[in-house]
Amino acid sequence: DYQVYALNLNGAGTLTSPTPWALEYSACDKFELKDLSNTEYVKLADKIREGGEWWLK
Repeated sequence: DYQVYALNLNGAGTLTSPTPWALEYSACDKFELKDLSNTEYVKLADKIREGGEWWLK
């Protein structure tokens, strides 16, 4: 399992996760994806917008 931590969603911040899963959150509400397919990105982004801590399996 890959743990993805959603932090500082109300402002600029960085979401940390084990490589190769890397996702960055900016103040412009844009996400920078690394090694994630579009489908995985959409699912993950939807969860991150809700806030909290999530796991990507």
